[in-house]
Amino acid sequence: MNAAAAASVEPVIILDEGNAVKSTARTVVPAAVLAAVLALAACSSGSTGTTSPTGATSSAGTAPPTGSATTSASSASSQLPSSSPSGGASGSASQAPWAKVTLVRTSAEGSRTVSVKVTVAGAVFGDVNAEGKPLPSATSQGHGSRIAWGDGALDGSDPGDVGCAKTPPMVPLRRDLTLDHTFAKPGTYTFSFTQEGCGLSAPVTRTLAITVR
Repeated sequence: MNAAAAASVEPVIILDEGNAVKSTARTVVPAAVLAAVLALAACSSGSTGTTSPTGATSSAGTAPPTGSATTSASSASSQLPSSSPSGGASGSASQAPWAKVTLVRTSAEGSRTVSVKVTVAGAVFGDVNAEGKPLPSATSQGHGSRIAWGDGALDGSDPGDVGCAKTPPMVPLRRDLTLDHTFAKPGTYTFSFTQEGCGLSAPVTRTLAITVR
């Protein structure tokens, strides 16, 4: 800065309220120097950016929009496992007593002596003794069965003095039998097997056509 642009000091005479003369001095800053100072201040202000209403300053000079950094709530909640209305795992109601009978001829086709494999599977109410107390067996052998070979021959089983429980719990029903019979004459006969069980709404019957020569 040269001497012409430097600040100068000049005397000033000021009268106070009592018209007494006071002598002071003031500094006179040339216009060129003042303009340079104002320009420098403006440059410094522009480089620092603007302040957001919350007091945070962004590098771009403006505050980021509110909520731009939040995560979508729906995408997070969709990963959570859902539960049933009762709060536990959902399941079907207790099943009623049931039984299924399967018949398979195991002897040679046409033979007069016939073998039939009988399989019974299901779940029924438990067996009880004559006093109504549950029997210790973990399974049931059914509550009697009836067998008809179709030529007039009959067979079957009887539960004797074993009774039935009227309510759950249920126990597995399982029977595996092999039945044999010899037919006197050739022909086609209808073999039937009927299984009873505690709590069944009706006995379960299955038939099998048998041809002998």
